[in-house]
Amino acid sequence: RLQEITSRLSRAAGAGDVAQVVVDQGVAALRAQTGVVVLLERGSSELRLAAQDGYDEREALDWRDLPLSDTAPLAEAVREGRVVAVVGRRELRERYPARAHVLERPGHRSWIAAPIRVGGEVRGGALFAFGVSRRLPDEDMRLLELLLAQAGPALDRAALYERQRHIASTLQRSLLPAHLPEIPGI
Repeated sequence: RLQEITSRLSRAAGAGDVAQVVVDQGVAALRAQTGVVVLLERGSSELRLAAQDGYDEREALDWRDLPLSDTAPLAEAVREGRVVAVVGRRELRERYPARAHVLERPGHRSWIAAPIRVGGEVRGGALFAFGVSRRLPDEDMRLLELLLAQAGPALDRAALYERQRHIASTLQRSLLPAHLPEIPGI
């Protein structure tokens, strides 16, 4: 599984591609029902939905622009830079009453959220939800940590690629003439 994760992350060209690999591989490896990855833009106080799996279009809207200050497991994981585990709906309602309706809706019973770091800086987070009330086994927790540890550098590479592509595109456009020459007879 780890080789597949590494291979897919190395081929991801953009931040959205990296996020989708994290969601797809995380859902499969952890046997989760759903997964969400959000990214934090520099200087922003909102988490932007980058990828998701297992939510319909209406449910995905709840993740589109999540305030970093929100009382939700995913926002807390990004804000505090630590793993947040919620086991059972009772714990969810006690700790996150404002977001419980969003998290419970698809029939989930436990959740795990974790930050994605680039260097020492938290740049996003991932949330996975499960249909059974359980703590994530140590082996699965280690896999999640490895997945997110590889996602950070992949996000860095994706940002570098996007900057280089933007520079190349800008340079190419600047070399084009402002107006095409008129050629008689054509």
